[in-house]
Amino acid sequence: MTQQALKQRITSFITSRTQNALERVRLVVYICGCITQVVFWTLHLTGLTGMKDSVLYTFSVILLIANFTSLWLYLSKKVDLVMNIVCLAYLTQLIQSLRVVYLSIINPPNVLPLLIINQIGSYTILLYITICFVPRAPFYITAMSLISLAFAGFYDGGRLGLDLVFFMTIMTILTYIMSGFSQKAVNSLQQENTEYQDTLNGLLHSFHMTRQELIAYAQLSRNKKEDKHIINAFFSEMDKRAEHNIIEAVKIRMAEIDSEKIDLAKRYPDFTPTEIEVCKYIIEGNTQKDIARITGKSESNVSTVRGRIRKKLGLKPDDDLRTKLME
Repeated sequence: MTQQALKQRITSFITSRTQNALERVRLVVYICGCITQVVFWTLHLTGLTGMKDSVLYTFSVILLIANFTSLWLYLSKKVDLVMNIVCLAYLTQLIQSLRVVYLSIINPPNVLPLLIINQIGSYTILLYITICFVPRAPFYITAMSLISLAFAGFYDGGRLGLDLVFFMTIMTILTYIMSGFSQKAVNSLQQENTEYQDTLNGLLHSFHMTRQELIAYAQLSRNKKEDKHIINAFFSEMDKRAEHNIIEAVKIRMAEIDSEKIDLAKRYPDFTPTEIEVCKYIIEGNTQKDIARITGKSESNVSTVRGRIRKKLGLKPDDDLRTKLME
């Protein structure tokens, strides 16, 4: 029960803070990134991970303060989400690059694993910013990462082997390229979604309908058989004025249809009601398939009715049924 309540609260928080799927992705990644950083830098300050060094501790303190400040600014709605993501990513990457440069200069005994860990951190920042689909930010993150990587690879003979420098450089560049393609794809999807929404809103405006009314109308129109549930659902989405107008329109149309059927019944008194109905649709120019769809019957059933009509009219195989009915 507690787990379900927590899930509902998290969902409610995300929904209240976002307007679309892209914003939800950004928010989740942003919060996860902040939590990850807070945990990692706290572990470093407690001495459980990383190197015990005053300068490195200072860097960790700066990033801890930056994460808490960023969260406070976002939660208090003083800075929007994208600005928070970008600023925090830039600062984190700058500190990571400074850490790599500092470690390369002081050259501690365990410099190689420390440099690798920090470069992995830089790569993780690039992944986060890529997943958030923030334009232009991946370029600057990539640039800072490659500069620090080059420094670690070539300063004073190089702290990283050329094979590691080459591998990390390729991975970083490929990820940056991927971010560019991803951003274009997202922009394209957003454009398509905007065009779809504009089309839908224009359609709803033209018919003076709500989205729910349109959906209910489509369900009713495409239903092959009379379904009381769908009919009730359709009218439940209508306001009383719209329901009254539809019913009145149906009454007028039914009167016209009945009049047409009465005229046909007078012309062909020996025709059954089903044959009269099929005759009406034939005169309107509907095909056998159309009549089957409209009436909810099978094509073979409609074909049988047509055959009976032709027989009663005494038509030859090459005589046109519609032409005869329209005489």
